[in-house]
Amino acid sequence: MSLTQEIRSPGSRTRIFIDTNFPELNKLARELNAKLKSAGFIDDAAHATAILYAISGTAIDYRIRAYFSKSFYNF
Repeated sequence: MSLTQEIRSPGSRTRIFIDTNFPELNKLARELNAKLKSAGFIDDAAHATAILYAISGTAIDYRIRAYFSKSFYNF
């Protein structure tokens, strides 16, 4: 399961951890997205935005997994 799927699932351990420890994150994310959109950094086209989010999400997912996994770089 990808990190994005875990975060979107309300019952996942990851989502519960985030909601418990960072309750203001949802509001902050909405404010930042609104600023980015008004500054022209986020395109209104759903396809372009989905690709951008997918690339960003994958990069963040791998970085977080590497941070918590001792053997991530040992192929």
